[in-house]
Amino acid sequence: MTTNLTALVENVITCPICLKHFDQPRMLPCSHTFCFQCIQQMATDNHGVLECPKRDGMKIEGNDIGDLPLNETVRDLLQLFENPNSNIPLCDRCETNEAEHWCDSDCKHCFCTKCWNTIHEVGQYQHHKKLSVKDKPLEVPRCGEHNDEDQTLKYWCELCSKEMCGNCQQFKHKDHKFVLVTEYVKSLGEKTENGLQGVQSCVNYRSDRVDKMLTEIEEESQDNQLKVTTAIASIRQVIDEQERILLESVRKTEKDERKKVEDYKRSLQGEQQNLIGQILKFVVVCHDKNPKKLLDAKKPFEDYIKATDTKLLELKPLTRTKKHLPDLDALKNMETEIRKIKLEALKYDNEKLRQLIACIPDKSTFNLSNLKLTDLDMEIVAKELEINTSLTKLRLFMNQISDIGAQHLADALRTNTKMEPQIRKINVTPPPIYSNPQLTELITNNVNSTNVNFPSKNLTDQDMEIVANELLQVNQVIILSNSNYKHDT
Repeated sequence: MTTNLTALVENVITCPICLKHFDQPRMLPCSHTFCFQCIQQMATDNHGVLECPKRDGMKIEGNDIGDLPLNETVRDLLQLFENPNSNIPLCDRCETNEAEHWCDSDCKHCFCTKCWNTIHEVGQYQHHKKLSVKDKPLEVPRCGEHNDEDQTLKYWCELCSKEMCGNCQQFKHKDHKFVLVTEYVKSLGEKTENGLQGVQSCVNYRSDRVDKMLTEIEEESQDNQLKVTTAIASIRQVIDEQERILLESVRKTEKDERKKVEDYKRSLQGEQQNLIGQILKFVVVCHDKNPKKLLDAKKPFEDYIKATDTKLLELKPLTRTKKHLPDLDALKNMETEIRKIKLEALKYDNEKLRQLIACIPDKSTFNLSNLKLTDLDMEIVAKELEINTSLTKLRLFMNQISDIGAQHLADALRTNTKMEPQIRKINVTPPPIYSNPQLTELITNNVNSTNVNFPSKNLTDQDMEIVANELLQVNQVIILSNSNYKHDT
């Protein structure tokens, strides 16, 4: 198992509460999984009620925790991960002990140490080549058309997408481009692994963003509630009724916004569960060491990754407008103004941006240079780029945008494929905490270049934050064509 795949599996089999491998993984109705003992302790500490640690609004009585289903997928993956040698073959001679050696000479059998010593002590057998059973060569199937000629299917025809023997390669597939099956299987495994990692990266990244938004909603709600109760404390008799109305409005807004975000989060959770299942399938196929099984699983894995990429692309980044209480100060002077106080969306209008959109000079270039663009601004820009196919150039020079704004822009660029972004000295806030050594090296090596090209790279959300935060702050034009963005770039 590769290092990347190990990290991928570790993420799935680690409890978010204790940060250890799951012990009796139990799945909540919201599809989140935690150790049985961890959630029992959380319920005990919270007066007998378990609230999902992922803050998705799910609550369950402590007495019902024992009835929660076991997450069998995670359990099986955990067992496979912790017992990688569970499929060690038995000795071909005694058929009792686990095999430790493989005879790579005439025998072509697995042996335990005792049987190996018994057979290979004397005569010509003592010169047989001994390998660890883990290094036993893969069994390559034989060609059905040339089975009598002992032809193995050791080549992969890239034109026909099928296995072939040497005979088939020389005649039936003459002049076709081909590689060794072992090389193709290796690249296929790496491609599938990278695809699964990409899906997990995007799901995790969006989940983190949603968690931050939930915190913002809670903090904003608490702040507004405090303002309400503080302002009307001195004239309680007059504003008791209005206080109740205001608090209900704030709480209803929180509830409505939370529901919207939680619905979005549940969509991501569904993809997370599908991802876990795919990882289990992939680990099982890789663990089996049978190239045929991985070849058979090629199309399902590709279909899943392609379908999931499409689903995640359709899940547009959430944008929310802060709510405030604009008329609270009126309580100091006029009691009658109390009735006017209500919770409403923060009014916002970027007149300059609106004029730019209405008066695009040559109808092909969208110049947004020197503007500080909010998330709402970038959402407006993204919509314009998506619907106005006549736009072919987008200029962003000396701009300040947020990471959510960058996500809106990336989605729009995937829709308007004719667009040529010209980006220079962009400040993205907040700065990324993620690192990519390979990408950083590319940036460092091109720090004095006029143009920096990222051809045929899978740039994740976090990668694009690095590009925006580090490279775009110097006078360089970034060519983003031919790059394969991952969802929220």
